[in-house]
Amino acid sequence: MYLHHPQTAELARIARDEAGPIGRLRRVEVFFETDMRSSGRISTRYSHELAGGAIMDIGCYPISFIRSMTRHRIADNGANIRMIEHIIAEPIEGETRGVDDVVVAQGRTADGTEFFFSARMDGPGKKEVRLIGESDTAWTDWPWSPPAERAVVTIDRSAAHPRGSGREELVIEAGGLTFVNQFAAFAAAVRGEQMPHPSPAWSIAQAADIEALLAMIGIDFGT
Repeated sequence: MYLHHPQTAELARIARDEAGPIGRLRRVEVFFETDMRSSGRISTRYSHELAGGAIMDIGCYPISFIRSMTRHRIADNGANIRMIEHIIAEPIEGETRGVDDVVVAQGRTADGTEFFFSARMDGPGKKEVRLIGESDTAWTDWPWSPPAERAVVTIDRSAAHPRGSGREELVIEAGGLTFVNQFAAFAAAVRGEQMPHPSPAWSIAQAADIEALLAMIGIDFGT
């Protein structure tokens, strides 16, 4: 649903505009860290039978964000990805296999853009995205559920910027609720008023990257 908020579109514009606020994009950092145990979601998020786990539940957000900003997959033949940390949780009661509790990875897309992401279900932490350019950085700590009325992307300027180091804000007014935006886009696609977003091909590639990461840590939901 976050893909349907104007904040995400603004971040994508910044990422792709080499003459824009951060210059050429060099690195994407993404964090989705939360506590699924205390939230009472153990029976679903930690269930192998229900295809739970960090990658399937929250890691899909960093994966899709990196892909949306770079327009490249993170685990195809042209990419280079390395697992930094992964923790497999003990099976929940009544099951024999656990799921991924923590997944931290880094790499480069086929065009050379570096990426890093952290998906953790073992405790509260960051929910943040950062676009690091040649000299400046754009970031927000409201990436997955931006405020409907006023979302903010922060630009941190380095000393190399023509105006010197400093901080400025790009404000997105009245961006709407992410789920409402998503449903509206779906309805418009059904009516033939616009193409599906994301496209079927994009969604298949997203699934392929998820499957590749699951294979790297030995998680198999196929049996």
